[in-house]
Amino acid sequence: MIGPFGAIDLVYVAPPPRLLSYVSSVVRNLTHLLVTNLDAQRAFRALSMPVRYAPVPSLISALANTSFVGGNILCGDDSSPWSVQNGFFVAFSSTNMCHSTFTDMVQPTPLMPLVALLSMTASSLDIDSICALDMLQPATCVRDHTSSLSFLATYLNDNATTFAFETDAVADDVKATGVGLVQFLVTSGVTSLRHFALLDPDDRAYMYYGWCYLFKWALGEREVISLVGDHGQMTVLSGMSLPLAMVPDPHAIPLSFALLTQYCVQYISIVLICISSLLVVSAFYHGGRMEGLNLLCVNRVVGMVWLGRPFVFLRSLSAIWLLNTSPLTLVQAGVGTYFTSPPLAWFSTLLATSEMTWFVYVLNDLFSCGTKEYTSQYASKSSNLTWLVIFLWTLQSPQLYAATITRSCLYDDMDAGVHCVSGSIAVGSLRRLGTSIGLVLACLGGSYLVMRWYEPTPRRLQVETPLLNAQSYYLLRLHRWRVDGVQYIDKTSAIMAGLLCTTYRGQHVVLDIKSWRIYAVPLTAAQAQHGRLRHALPLYP
Repeated sequence: MIGPFGAIDLVYVAPPPRLLSYVSSVVRNLTHLLVTNLDAQRAFRALSMPVRYAPVPSLISALANTSFVGGNILCGDDSSPWSVQNGFFVAFSSTNMCHSTFTDMVQPTPLMPLVALLSMTASSLDIDSICALDMLQPATCVRDHTSSLSFLATYLNDNATTFAFETDAVADDVKATGVGLVQFLVTSGVTSLRHFALLDPDDRAYMYYGWCYLFKWALGEREVISLVGDHGQMTVLSGMSLPLAMVPDPHAIPLSFALLTQYCVQYISIVLICISSLLVVSAFYHGGRMEGLNLLCVNRVVGMVWLGRPFVFLRSLSAIWLLNTSPLTLVQAGVGTYFTSPPLAWFSTLLATSEMTWFVYVLNDLFSCGTKEYTSQYASKSSNLTWLVIFLWTLQSPQLYAATITRSCLYDDMDAGVHCVSGSIAVGSLRRLGTSIGLVLACLGGSYLVMRWYEPTPRRLQVETPLLNAQSYYLLRLHRWRVDGVQYIDKTSAIMAGLLCTTYRGQHVVLDIKSWRIYAVPLTAAQAQHGRLRHALPLYP
């Protein structure tokens, strides 16, 4: 019928693209309906279905003196004869051996009966004939299919016409493959090999089960091969393949850098909280005799002094990553769940975009060797401008996740193994990451150039001391604390600058945490005359 033994080629047949697209479209519409319409969800949950089907075509059920003697095309008629009332012999599969005697069952999933009934445009007139072809003959068959038809008429009636047009094209593609089931039959002592098409227009009732088989083929639970010989060709559907359940190896998921970043951010937050608490205690201890406006620079100054550029830079990177990552939230709708990416409220966005200023602090500090006196004039403006621009940009163009399902496989050494990628979920964007950094640089450079144009000759700072770093030197307000040619810094602001001081025996004992050195600075005469200077530290050249 096909060709001599040893001269037959086996060709793997992939599901037609239209079939995959159609099944995906119907399933997508059904699942969307079930998570958005709770009435439909309750009606769907009330539907019942049998555990399995054992269908045979109408032609076989009408034959007399006929028995099945095999269903595995790779084995032949090597099984004990049994009645057609037992259903088809199981087809070839990776788990089916020759001489095995099992019925080829179709195990329905909750959506499969709906897809099959919708695809064949079934009506109530088809129910009895569909049930008659199931050799298991469940008592609730008619009731189950009637309930399914009622569900489709109630909730998918508007889409039925659209799916009907698609079904015709899909059916043509399936018929072009010639796919079907094979059985070895014995009729009146004569053995023959019969091929039964899945979508036979002359057997309308069996088309329901044909669409069930096609649904399983599209899901990958059954496969199709084509046997090509010298005298003919036959395309055959396999038996059911049990899915493999694999748990991802947690050790293969890279977490080390994420955990390192998390611990660093936690450390930074703890340090900022501790220093802020120390500033509050110091302000109360000194009776509020301090430069209050310096507290506006706590993050900037304390970050550079007490933490350093590497930690602040890492904090800024984590802020940029999180800002350009779309959060996915698992939402429960009745008994169903789905992922959603809700947009942030404007006040949450305002708070989140403020984290971008950490990157500005690092750049201000790095460029201070070149911007010098302009640092005190443009630094705060550049961070505020960055905050505003990123906030408006995020509101107008929020980060959205992108999910794709496209399976692609690569084979290792012919049949040694296979590596497959079924899809991807992108919650971040490198393009937006680059855009964020570009906006920061643009705001930084624009602020600097505007201040250069607005004030060509900057005001020269008169503070001469090695005890302050660049951020403290340029951004702390010290001009009101200059008396008799000596520059002072209030002790609360000194903590921000990394100078921990106390008075002991007429001297200021200072611990500079930047260099881990202790200095002894004598009290000045002005400190005895001015009450507020008793709460300040003189900064000598």
